[in-house]
Amino acid sequence: MKTIYSAICFAPDGEHVRDFYSNSKESISEEIENMGSRWFFYPFVFIATEKTIVEAPNYLEFLNGKRIKTVERFFKENEDIAIEMLH
Repeated sequence: MKTIYSAICFAPDGEHVRDFYSNSKESISEEIENMGSRWFFYPFVFIATEKTIVEAPNYLEFLNGKRIKTVERFFKENEDIAIEMLH
């Protein structure tokens, strides 16, 4: 069974949406680069499998390999830090 990757976009409060599905991380990365302001309210964009982060944005690399629920909890517990990162 092939691994399916997707972009998962998080808001500072831990809410998230998924977009762009592919069997290639490179394809997802290209889609992320071209998505513009489509997910403006979800500024933290990761590449993930069904349950796990495989590629995190700069300064959040420590979340690589973490479960989606763990990342969701991280944002909920650190919303103020996440908002500050956007400035």
